[in-house]
Amino acid sequence: MSSQTVWILDDHEAARLALAEVLQQRRGFAVKHGSASAEQAVSDAIQAQPDTLLIDTDTLSGDGVALCRRLLDACAQTAVYVLTAQPLRTRSQGRLTGVHAFLLKDLQVERLIEVVRAHQIR
Repeated sequence: MSSQTVWILDDHEAARLALAEVLQQRRGFAVKHGSASAEQAVSDAIQAQPDTLLIDTDTLSGDGVALCRRLLDACAQTAVYVLTAQPLRTRSQGRLTGVHAFLLKDLQVERLIEVVRAHQIR
């Protein structure tokens, strides 16, 4: 099995590093910490075309919904998952973006792994 490339986009360094560590402890993931700014995220994602993006739209600079749309347009084969601590507002805004799923930040680690791996087998 080849490694699934996962990029984590969150402006909180501790959150990026913790999530990256959790994923790297599992086989089959090549994790990139991603960038903290929206503009850098789009540029990096276009260049790298990762398999999966985990993005906190609440904290990245700029409009999170617009950012998701730009990433989905630029990376058509990439699964984009929104990580959020604010489920209702973000879900209602984000349904229009076409992201693959909304994941609450308090999601159990094993469930997160299941969701991210599900894209790999499509």
